[in-house]
Amino acid sequence: MNDNKTHDFLQRVIGEKFSSNICCAFAYGSAFMKQAGCNPNQNVIDLILVVNDPVIFHQINLSKNYNDYSFVKYFGTSGSWLNKWFHCTSAGVYYNPFIFFDGRYIKYGVVSKEKLIQDLYQWAYLYLAGRLHKPVKWVVPASNDDSKISTGLNLNFENAIRAALLFLPDSFTEETFYRKICDLSYNGDIRTWFNIDRSKSKKIVNNNFEQFQKLYHPFFEKFSHVFHFSNGKFLQDNSNQQVTNLFNGLPSSIQLAVNRLILPKIGS
Repeated sequence: MNDNKTHDFLQRVIGEKFSSNICCAFAYGSAFMKQAGCNPNQNVIDLILVVNDPVIFHQINLSKNYNDYSFVKYFGTSGSWLNKWFHCTSAGVYYNPFIFFDGRYIKYGVVSKEKLIQDLYQWAYLYLAGRLHKPVKWVVPASNDDSKISTGLNLNFENAIRAALLFLPDSFTEETFYRKICDLSYNGDIRTWFNIDRSKSKKIVNNNFEQFQKLYHPFFEKFSHVFHFSNGKFLQDNSNQQVTNLFNGLPSSIQLAVNRLILPKIGS
């Protein structure tokens, strides 16, 4: 399935399966991003639906797509139970997997706009924010009037650059830079302890290099005082002052987590 057919397919999924209570939606994962050794036509298509009110969404969706839900549908169709146990806890994403639609399997996650914004701005969970460090397919783009999401997406890219630079040496390639950005979310994925491919970041970057460039090149000018391109490599200023500036620019949740780890050791 080529890009145009994939886009048309996703448009049909959104239009035929779901109500209009969707702020924005994007597809991610191996069915969209090219990866060596993966056949995108055979992979499950992963979707995230961002909604204003999860309770209302589930009320409508349970009446329209009742069989999409697992045992949780037997707890009632009001949507309030799902909201309490899934959307008000942790990353706030509820998934319905293995849904067959028009010859393909899809998995769709539902998240509130509030939770998405929280993760983009604060890296509260680095879950959706981590997925959005990488190329995705926007099926329903955020409205131009929704400045909180568009600003949050840009801030998320900038923070990914800051974090990646903190892990990189004085000199590095553009490929290494994007791989480090991918690693920000994959290194914290519990699946890496078991069977997730540890070379996944390399495969993703190598097969989607131009897509990463489209995402991150617009932000390079803002960081030109920190790193620049020379003789086929990036060079960065790794002075104590620049490292401090990069760290202080990260979301407060990351700063607090690092301080909790470091300060007790300094005091001991």
